[in-house]
Amino acid sequence: MDFDKVHAKCFAALPKIAKGDLPPKLAKHAQAHLAECDECREELARLRAGGEALARERKPPPSTLTALPSGHIPVTAGVPSPPTPLVNSVEPSGWLRWGPVLAGVLVLETALLGWILFQSGQPASALIRCLGGG
Repeated sequence: MDFDKVHAKCFAALPKIAKGDLPPKLAKHAQAHLAECDECREELARLRAGGEALARERKPPPSTLTALPSGHIPVTAGVPSPPTPLVNSVEPSGWLRWGPVLAGVLVLETALLGWILFQSGQPASALIRCLGGG
């Protein structure tokens, strides 16, 4: 078990330790922790000197769930700002911006030509000749 968990359990048991109400097995673990922890030793000395009233004054640090912030919390709290782009915007220059439009016109023109040839009963070879393939 890590030190923080042992410390929290020992700190909570200090009033029982001061009264001598702790079972022997738990008292052994508490004594081992007290040998390492100045804070628990000091609190135990206060308890033995002044009773339980002092134990209520000093509580162990609150857990994460009980230590929630109060008051207004901005919506952006804890949300990182997006990275700044290296380039503001990428726009094709000159005739390149018309490339997608021209490709679309070419597709539509080919489809229209194929439909006209299909309606006229011409074979597919006529379409290929019109497109310059033979």
